Amino acid sequence: MYMRLMIKGQQVAAMVDKSATHSFLIERIVHRLDLKVDMHTNRIKAVDSQPQAVIGMAHSVKISMGDWDGKINLMVVPLDDFDLILGNEFFISEKIFIMPHLCGLLITNEQNLTLWRDMMLQRVGWIRESKRHKCCLHACGI
Repeated sequence: MYMRLMIKGQQVAAMVDKSATHSFLIERIVHRLDLKVDMHTNRIKAVDSQPQAVIGMAHSVKISMGDWDGKINLMVVPLDDFDLILGNEFFISEKIFIMPHLCGLLITNEQNLTLWRDMMLQRVGWIRESKRHKCCLHACGI
């Protein structure tokens, strides 16, 4: 699944990958967004590729999707196809569920219940109509 989100007020294309252990950001975006990166000497190996040096970590980077926002740690690495890969650590910490049958993400954190769908953030329309529906949808996310 692919989506757009904002980092420091600039739009970034992202791929959702629940099998990725971390969230990864390409180095050229780090310079464009002027992110502070702590250098690392670690290496990373993706499937069917040679091990590569990790450039560093950008900690507590503020990201937003519409009226939802959060913070994420990003491992800066060389990437071929994507600017940003959102990994499993992000989904666990922010209580986000991938909903492929709805083509979106369900964000179930303490601030709000939000469905991000079709590469844009949208509130689920019928949540505002009835508290009963909100409870039912929230129970499904647990």
